[in-house]
Order: sequence, then structure tokens, then C-alpha cells
Amino acid sequence: MLKTGQIAPDFELPDQDGNTARLSDLLPRGALVLYFYPADFTPVCTREACAFRDQHEDLSELNVQVVGISPQSTSSHKRFAEAFSLPF
Repeated sequence: MLKTGQIAPDFELPDQDGNTARLSDLLPRGALVLYFYPADFTPVCTREACAFRDQHEDLSELNVQVVGISPQSTSSHKRFAEAFSLPF
């Protein structure tokens, strides 16, 4: 667990399209909301993702990126993003 003020370690994970996402590549693009959730399609996680979706336009105008991480497969993430029109 990170403590307040601690710098997150760099990571490399596939996104919903199978492309590699690296923290070190995301950070130079601007502010980042990085959230972790237990599973695609669960009620609480879906509400959380949809809340970020609903604020995405405002966040984008502020140059804030949103990235969600969970342990499911890339194909599950893709279905989840498509089912709920998640633009991240």
C-alpha cells in the first residue's frame, strides 16, 4: 500500500485493446486518476466506472486521464468498456 506522498512504481499492463499501458508513458500527458476495482460488471464497480464516465468530459477539459485497473482479462475489460460506453 502506498502512503500519502509516495511515488507509485512504474507498471506495464495491457489495456482493453491489448495495447501496453505504462505509468511512465501516461504521467507526462498530464494529471492521472488511477483507480483499482475488483471486477468488471459487478454492481459497485460498474457504478464507479460510470461515475468516471459521466465526469469524463469535464476531466478531459482539465487534461485529466482516467485509468482503471482490475484483474480480469483484456476481453472482459473490452466488453465492460463497450457495455457501459466507457471512454477510458
